[in-house]
Amino acid sequence: MSSRLSAAPRGPLQVDLRTAILGLVLVALLGTVSALATTAFFMARSSLRSLTTAHCVSVCRAVTRQAESLFGGAPMLLAEISSIAKSQKTPSTLDAAQREGLAHALAERLRWRPYLSGLYWGDAASGAFFGARRDAENNLLLVDADPSRDGGIQHLRLLSSDGRPAPHPSPAQRMDARTRPWFQRAMQTGALVWTEPYDYIDGRRGITAALPLRRDPLAPPAGVLGADYPLNTLGVFLAQLRPSPRGAVFLLDEVGRVVVSPAQPGVQRAVETLADALSENRAAFADVPVGSPVSFSSEFEGSTYRTTIARFEASGGLRWTAAVILPSSDFLNPAYRNAAVSGGITIAALAVTLVAATVLSRRISAPLHRISRGLAGIGEFRISPEPSPRSFVREVSVIGESVDRMKSSLHSFGKYVPTEIVRDILRTSRAAQLGGEMRALTIFISDLRDFTRLSESREADEVVAMVSDYLEVVTAAIHGAGGAVDKYLGDGVLSLFNAPNDLPDHAARACFAALDTQRRLAEIASARAMRRLPPLAARIGLHTGEAVVGNIGTAERFAYTALGDTVNLASRIETLNKTYGTSILATAAVRHAGGAAFAWRTVDRVVVYGRRAPVELFELLGEEAGLADGLRAERDLFERAFKEYLARRFDHAAERFEELLKIRPDHTSAALFKARCEAFRAQAPPDQWDGVFVFDRK
Repeated sequence: MSSRLSAAPRGPLQVDLRTAILGLVLVALLGTVSALATTAFFMARSSLRSLTTAHCVSVCRAVTRQAESLFGGAPMLLAEISSIAKSQKTPSTLDAAQREGLAHALAERLRWRPYLSGLYWGDAASGAFFGARRDAENNLLLVDADPSRDGGIQHLRLLSSDGRPAPHPSPAQRMDARTRPWFQRAMQTGALVWTEPYDYIDGRRGITAALPLRRDPLAPPAGVLGADYPLNTLGVFLAQLRPSPRGAVFLLDEVGRVVVSPAQPGVQRAVETLADALSENRAAFADVPVGSPVSFSSEFEGSTYRTTIARFEASGGLRWTAAVILPSSDFLNPAYRNAAVSGGITIAALAVTLVAATVLSRRISAPLHRISRGLAGIGEFRISPEPSPRSFVREVSVIGESVDRMKSSLHSFGKYVPTEIVRDILRTSRAAQLGGEMRALTIFISDLRDFTRLSESREADEVVAMVSDYLEVVTAAIHGAGGAVDKYLGDGVLSLFNAPNDLPDHAARACFAALDTQRRLAEIASARAMRRLPPLAARIGLHTGEAVVGNIGTAERFAYTALGDTVNLASRIETLNKTYGTSILATAAVRHAGGAAFAWRTVDRVVVYGRRAPVELFELLGEEAGLADGLRAERDLFERAFKEYLARRFDHAAERFEELLKIRPDHTSAALFKARCEAFRAQAPPDQWDGVFVFDRK
């Protein structure tokens, strides 16, 4: 046994991992019980599905029986009325007394048929319409309208229980039987017909059975007898047959459109579900035989539904389908609940046997689970300060202690190496190697302004605290924008954007980091003042370009960094902040890559020390949308003056720079260019002068 293992602290009781695993064998009991419970559950669910189908079939048959009893008597009723009408004159030639008698005969037949709302005659010759109908309060009314008499105005009379008519308010509605759909369809077919569902003249919705009347088989019909069947009673009947809490019953026409819906809440959801089910099973709907229900399952919005359809026919071509649809869960949920109850009883019965195994497995698995979460964080270099848990299992305790030592070491390691580099090494699981690549980067270099003055009269620990405060602010701003701190350069910071992590908008991120640095330093200024500490300010240089980036050094020791002219130029630009009195200087490459979200001020065209190619310098003033009006006006005035300067109009340029200095006496750039203008007025620059200023020292 190793010394490290023997040094592990021992609790009151410790066993090795093998002994702990043996305790988990008790869990096999749960497997046996689970197998039995699962078998019983699936058998019960299968039985419930069969019962669900049987229930739906029963409901469908109840609907078809009701519909057949309701509509099936229409041919006999109309034939009976037709025989009465044939025994008299043609209704259009009846005198008032005879027409009154026929209307009363229709009313008496309507009285004993509560499922009807109207029985009437429509005359082919005159368009006259008379008969009886039932109003919304179930009162019987005699109806009479004759276009040839008074334009077809309806006349209504209330029919009492003893058959005597009484005056009744009549609506100002005109009626010509020849314009009604039931009349036209019956005259066209010459036989008993059923209309599509439509709105009656009194506003109710229903269908009509219409039978043309002929005295001579070879003559055209003299008129049409009609019987109105309102559908609202069927809707109430369908609601009473509600097959489940969320189920519904419908009557469909021959092509599957809903003609009667149940009078119940939430029916629109059932209509949509039924339409989807029929769309998926169009062949089954088209082929269902009369009197033989068909069932099928469908999926709608993640739920399973059971649909049963049964077709029926009535004389005259009425061919409708009863459809029952319900969520399978309405019947299966009770099975789930019963299974849960059975499972609870079973678990309670096994509790005494399993309690020891449950406690044992929890005490083993809980520490391992927490340790695994800590290791997952280490894999991404997100190190939790929480110590690893201890366990009574010796091996688990050793693992926890080892993980804690590893976290401590990595945490210290991360203070010397950029976090992104460490995360990349841990994520890829490959050893770091020497090598680099050319890559487009935005270099961010910052320096603490007036560091020499701030530090010369302070103790060493005060200087370290001051630099630490400054570096903490800059680092937070860089990390907040997604950049990586390459190294600390005393009181300065070298940061890379777009390495090691890919950042397509790296120039904009670097600009945000620079502005955020200045904002954070301004925020802590008041807190430092309360501690009688001077405010901190940063000078920042930004440049975008190609650089060599990678692991640079020797085989024994190297660092991830960037090399090349891009880095050197960013460093030179950072130092030029002192010359121009600026806080954030950047090249044209940064301005163009950063986008239009930022506000810039042209500063100068220069050749920095150690380079030959000129660069344009710009001051980053802030975000364009939030730039103060005063600062915007100063920027515009300076740039107009700078254009005069480049155009060699030094008198005008000096005047504008002087105007700016009156507004801001501390404007270093304006003072600098005013002095240059005065020098060029005294001695003009050469003809080939292009406005570029050459710096001959760092």
